[in-house]
Amino acid sequence: MMDTYKRTSILLTFSMLLASCGKPNFEAPELKTESPYLCSTVNDFVLINEMTQAQKIADMSINSMNREYVGESYIEKFQDKYLKNIEYRFGYYKVFFNACEANASKGINEVAPMSLTKLYHEISKNGSMATCQSFNDNLLSYKEIMRSLSNPSREPYMEYISSIKKVQNDADFGDLYIEENLKNECEDNPVARIQDVVAQITRPIAKSIREKEAEVVRKQEHEEQLRQAKIEEAKYRENVELYSEGLFKTGEASCSRFIKQYDISVVAKAKSKSDFDSVTAGIKETLHKVADELPPAQKPLFNNIISTQPLSLAEQVFNKCRYSHYDLKGSLLKVNLLNRQADSVELELDKFYKERMDAASLKAMDQYKLCKSYNFKNALCFKDANSYYSYFVLQHEIKALEKSKTSIVRKINIGVSKNEVFDEVENCRKLAFREKRLSAEELNKYEREVCVSKAKQERLDSYNEKLKLLKADLNNALSHMESIEEQAISKPQSVSYH
Repeated sequence: MMDTYKRTSILLTFSMLLASCGKPNFEAPELKTESPYLCSTVNDFVLINEMTQAQKIADMSINSMNREYVGESYIEKFQDKYLKNIEYRFGYYKVFFNACEANASKGINEVAPMSLTKLYHEISKNGSMATCQSFNDNLLSYKEIMRSLSNPSREPYMEYISSIKKVQNDADFGDLYIEENLKNECEDNPVARIQDVVAQITRPIAKSIREKEAEVVRKQEHEEQLRQAKIEEAKYRENVELYSEGLFKTGEASCSRFIKQYDISVVAKAKSKSDFDSVTAGIKETLHKVADELPPAQKPLFNNIISTQPLSLAEQVFNKCRYSHYDLKGSLLKVNLLNRQADSVELELDKFYKERMDAASLKAMDQYKLCKSYNFKNALCFKDANSYYSYFVLQHEIKALEKSKTSIVRKINIGVSKNEVFDEVENCRKLAFREKRLSAEELNKYEREVCVSKAKQERLDSYNEKLKLLKADLNNALSHMESIEEQAISKPQSVSYH
């Protein structure tokens, strides 16, 4: 009996010691302030989903704890530090509403301490919300904490991930560095949130690691820039050398290569006067060579422009090459400096037209303008104004001769009618009457058998003679036209002017 009493006393004393050691620190003390509301009121608001009103009542219980919990116990410090945080406060609401549901008749200040205690125990095993005390008490291992922080379920935790992983993956630090520092910090400040302590440990280290990595990247980028600069400079020197000569000497004289030659001159202008002068000389050489194919009348104009405005000319050729579909010669011909100024041929043709006002001079001017628009290709073009004018004078003559020839041939083919030779027959009849003194009947017979036949034959002979002369004139005109065509500087695929 005595032994039983002693054992009971020892167990009771031990339990009291545990209670006196643990409860004040990790269990919230009862509140002395009278509850302004019963839990049933809270339950009613929750039931009708008036959560704002329910939370306001819960806040009253928090305010009561704020006033009374001024001690040094861990739970009081926890309440003072964390219930201001919206995440912990909403955690408290949840626990508080559940407590009220189970204790409808109790006042809100009665269930507040147990709600706070329950909240603390719930978050003690949550690495994202737990305090250092959980780590100190081995409620959470280092691995559990890292697993929780490295896989956050909420956006606010995302900021810690990169810093943590940066330190974990660094050979000079790693998990051992974080764990050791976490132990030391948590021993000194058990009420601190683990998440904040880990951030405090890893952020400065991660920043230092990033700075070192950034410096390495900057150094690599700088070295790459220097390498690229050397490559570009070598390529630039190669291009300056290549394009300081005319394109005809170094390869194909095409618009694409002239664009490149001009581009190099633009780059050289910003880098070196001597390089710019060299490439400009190459451009002028290219354009001089292209100008060899210009019509003679345009060469003096070109020579004047290339000597006075070489850069403007080069820029205009560059733009024509780049935005039009001409070849290099066509682009040169189409530039405003050449195309919009009248050359010697155009001026002389204009003079012809003003002096003669005939169809040939008008056609000659139109033909010359056509030649210019076609870049003196695939059109009948000549070197001088006289050739243009003479060609169209001949064209007019040939058309007139061909018209006359057609008329004569048609008359020959149809035959001569009596009406056509009426005058000739009448003269023959009168002559026969005077000389032969024929009777009326004999005269009529003579007219039929002699006069009409003779007049028709003479008229037909005149037609054939005229046709012969027309053919000769036409052949001479065509031969002359062919000789003019042979002097042309450009011809269409098929000439159809005559």
